[in-house]
Amino acid sequence: KIDHKVNVYSDCSQCNCNKSKLKCLKLKGCEKNCIWSTWGPWTKCKGFCNKGVKSRKRTVLQPPKFGGKPCNPNKAEQTKPCRSNNCTCEWSKWSSWSVCTELCGGGTQTRIRKGLNEACKGPSESSRACNRKPCPTTVAATTVKPCKGGKVYYKCYNKVCPSTCREYQSSK
Repeated sequence: KIDHKVNVYSDCSQCNCNKSKLKCLKLKGCEKNCIWSTWGPWTKCKGFCNKGVKSRKRTVLQPPKFGGKPCNPNKAEQTKPCRSNNCTCEWSKWSSWSVCTELCGGGTQTRIRKGLNEACKGPSESSRACNRKPCPTTVAATTVKPCKGGKVYYKCYNKVCPSTCREYQSSK
């Protein structure tokens, strides 16, 4: 119970009781604004070929009190550009070799890789020769078997065997 004309101070306010009603006035200069810590150290430069970024952070040491100004959460971290000397290319692993383009007579297989950063210059595709054995001209049988890459193996009677589906269909 507060007696008439007695002053009470609470949360930066001066309050008194007048005719059984509590009236409070804010005291000026009593507010406590948010207080930041000092900035932490700058991180190492992250990025490639002089296009890096580094940052540093700070934390709230004291939240605002008694109507003080709050800390802006967008001001907890600073970033700035930096020069990164890391200009080393990093490549993905090579893909598996593709199916050979020919069943016989010499074909090509390819594989690819991707540059993982801007420093990568050079080939991203590689090729090699495959199935170099000469194609047979005659075969003694009459069966057709499907093969990889849309090709067919056609055993025929003493005639040149087709090597693609279209050639096989036109020879029927």
